[in-house]
Order: sequence, then structure tokens, then C-alpha cells
Amino acid sequence: MTQLLAIIAHPKTDKVSTSIKLYQNFIREYQESNPNDTIIERYVSEEPRLPFDETALSIYNKKASGAKFTRHERAINVARQLYVDEFVTTDKYVFVNPMYNFFLPAEMKSYLDLVMQIPDTFEYDNHSKLQGNLHAKKALHLQSSGDRFHSADIIQMKELDLGNRYLRTIFNIMGVSDFQNIFIEGMDFDPDNTQKILNQGYKKVQNLARVF
Repeated sequence: MTQLLAIIAHPKTDKVSTSIKLYQNFIREYQESNPNDTIIERYVSEEPRLPFDETALSIYNKKASGAKFTRHERAINVARQLYVDEFVTTDKYVFVNPMYNFFLPAEMKSYLDLVMQIPDTFEYDNHSKLQGNLHAKKALHLQSSGDRFHSADIIQMKELDLGNRYLRTIFNIMGVSDFQNIFIEGMDFDPDNTQKILNQGYKKVQNLARVF
């Protein structure tokens, strides 16, 4: 059975989120087209609280050296590995976020730090060359921003979308070359056409959902 994992980075507030609305339009259409698929949603602004901190670094070093974990480290290691295993066994990934200061929200970056684990998702071969371990999978990035970063007439702005570039690079390192993205952006600079911009984005994700 195919499994889709949605990683959603946005605080749960009463304010309507354009990135979440974009995702909702996608996932509704996806479920209709793939009724037997398993869908898992992780709202990383709420959980997991497993940062790459002193304990995580100690676990990493002890794994490399074969040293014994403390009781606390064992518990954290088990909790972290659950997320890694879920990520590895997933067939399709959907990352959903608003752009924060030209990058991903910190919670999404923290999640990526959690699942980027040697040798689960990637490793180095005998020639010290990076080797991805996730193959025949696909990823989608859904992102909203008030400014226009991917407009055909403002080419230089694309380079400032560091989050999308980073996410694409990370997936490539892990062996996932089928990476797509849909952006919904520019509402702050064209408020009179906000609904038109949103509707165009919704149509794009709905069309993609049928074949993703």
C-alpha cells in the first residue's frame, strides 16, 4: 500500500493560512484519486520536540563509537528513530510551509535534521562519495509567500528562495530526484488579485494531485 507523508510547518492559529489552504486543496483531490493510500500528517510546528541538541549529538557520537547510551538517551533515540523509520518507509512526501525570511520555518529545518540520518536516508560509499538510500520515491513542496520569487519577469528573485533550493538539495542527497514544487505568492504586492492568485494555485495542486 502506498504511503504519503505530509510535513506541515505552520502554527495552528485562527488566521487562514494560504499554505495550508493550498495543501487542503491538494490532499482532498489526492484522496479522491487514491482512496486506498495511507496518509500521515505531521504538524511539525507542534511536534516532534526532538531538536538536534546536546542529547542528539551525544547519541550520534555514541552510535559512531559504540558507547552505551544513558537511560534518557535510549528513550530519545527510540523516539527519534520512529520518525526516521516512518520517513524511510514512505513513498511520497509533501512539504507544506509559508516562507519565513527567505527560508523554511525553523521547525521544518529541525525535522529535516532529525530524518537526515546515516545510514537510514543517506551515507558515504567506500570512496567517500555521498550516496542516497531513498529511491523510486517522489516529493512535492507547497509554499506560500507574500512576495514574488518565481515570476518569469523577476528571474533574480528565484535565487532568494533559499528554502526551496535547500529542500530540493536535501532530497537529491537522499536519492529522491522526482521533486516538484508549486508556489502561491505575490498576494502582498497585488492584493486586488489575491483570490485570483489563490484560485490559480488551487487549480495547479488539484491537477497535480490526480497524477502524483
